[in-house]
Amino acid sequence: MKDGEWAAVLQILKDNSHMRGAVVGLSQECCSFRTIQPFTGGTQIRVEVDFQVRGLHLLLAGVTEDVRDKRTVDIRYVELSYRKRAELADLIEELRQEATSQSSYPL
Repeated sequence: MKDGEWAAVLQILKDNSHMRGAVVGLSQECCSFRTIQPFTGGTQIRVEVDFQVRGLHLLLAGVTEDVRDKRTVDIRYVELSYRKRAELADLIEELRQEATSQSSYPL
């Protein structure tokens, strides 16, 4: 996995199927998921994304918003608790600060 990618499992709730892949984009409102096998599910499908970042386990409920190509799907979070939103916000800020500090070092 590259920096900014985390191994993950996408569970499609309507048929309880699972797809392996990686979270490749992470924000407070949505994430992007790159599947290993082609994604054929379409949009407006309820899903859960299960992954870990720095020892923090995240299980985020969402809805598929956009299928950008055969293997990349954007997922908008739904029904996140206040605690889960706070954890996610802290994590994103920590990742942002780390990326900023790494890019400020002279070569």
